[in-house]
Amino acid sequence: MRHPAKDEIERVLSRAASPPEASDVLGHILSCAVCLGTAERVLKDNVQASTGAGDLLRQYLEFEQGNVVESFLADAYWMEMRSLSVKVQKDRIATASVCKTAVFARLLLEGLAH
Repeated sequence: MRHPAKDEIERVLSRAASPPEASDVLGHILSCAVCLGTAERVLKDNVQASTGAGDLLRQYLEFEQGNVVESFLADAYWMEMRSLSVKVQKDRIATASVCKTAVFARLLLEGLAH
């Protein structure tokens, strides 16, 4: 990922960014010393920023944990569905919310390609 602009970092730190944008920017900030320094300066400069580094890190980890759980659920459903009849598979896809996620769609497309 490219270095996020200062206004992007400000949006994330003020919790105005969408979860995917926040995840991307925070992931980069945590792995880039230059951007971490920018984020620290933004927090220091913005007296109204009440999130703090601990809250920011917790928010990022909660978002990523949700993605991991969704991925595990999708994997489990896909492994189970491969042994079911086509009709039962269609019924499951229509009723199970995990089957309507991007993670599951990616698994399904990969399965069809093989």
